[in-house]
Amino acid sequence: MKRAISILGGAKALGLNPSTPRDWIYIVRKGFPTATLISFASRTGMTNIELAQILGVSVRVLASRRSKKTSLTSYESERLLRAATVIARAHEVFGNYAKGLAWLQEQKTSFGGTTPMSLVDTEPGTELVLDFLGRIEHGIFA
Repeated sequence: MKRAISILGGAKALGLNPSTPRDWIYIVRKGFPTATLISFASRTGMTNIELAQILGVSVRVLASRRSKKTSLTSYESERLLRAATVIARAHEVFGNYAKGLAWLQEQKTSFGGTTPMSLVDTEPGTELVLDFLGRIEHGIFA
């Protein structure tokens, strides 16, 4: 989870250094500060359209969150944490942040011609991507 924390801007951006599931529950329910979204966007280079898809909001709502510096909702926070966790896992599997992020953003026939990152907006999609990353890690590509 340390890599996911880093992608979200670290303990400073989160306002707490989460070390237990209970810490994460508290932070997600409270809603991540806008700084986490800004850090995530900066570290991933994702477009507003991609970020809005991950958060499950419109581009307009996303822009409003950034400009007003309001906290994310618990729903948006959970989705952002899910995306950061997948990116961190891809980093572990590929041994390199840039390679992991590139893999997540490339269309794959295994995912019906979509990008793995586009599936992270749902829990089943996230599980599918994490399972696939586990198979890559263990040399099982089919």
